[in-house]
Amino acid sequence: MEEWKVEKLREEFNHSYGTVRVIAVLSPTCPECVRGHGRVRYLFRKFRTKKLRGFVVWLPMRRADNTSSAEKQLEKWKSPRVLEGWDGTCQIGKAFAKTLQLQDTAWDVYLVYNRGVRWKGNKPPIPTFWMHQLKKRSGAAPNLHLNVGRFSKEVIWLLKTG
Repeated sequence: MEEWKVEKLREEFNHSYGTVRVIAVLSPTCPECVRGHGRVRYLFRKFRTKKLRGFVVWLPMRRADNTSSAEKQLEKWKSPRVLEGWDGTCQIGKAFAKTLQLQDTAWDVYLVYNRGVRWKGNKPPIPTFWMHQLKKRSGAAPNLHLNVGRFSKEVIWLLKTG
């Protein structure tokens, strides 16, 4: 699995500026993250349009997290519209934590960006919409806890209006 840094994700994100983009930042051994990955998989199977692009960033947030455990998740599902990478230093998770105003590294977060949004500098842009599966102490709003129905509706709206 390719090692990703902020620069790599920013480059791929900006290259896809004409699409609605979904970014998921996950731990490969966290049960909630694995379920969240399944929800992203569902979203891409449901909406087979080329106007939707995805990025999954795997982070070492739990003791068993490593490139092998991330590759096992990658083997469960591959899509030409979704790029997946490993961030062994959590650099990407820390960058998203600043954007989302979280107390610690961003992980188990699901972000959607409308067409035309560009990422400038090291700090990721504010997402058009986002949800999470974080604990209250993270600083994430409880009303944004991941709900696949609501998340899908936001993506549908952006695909239709963008």
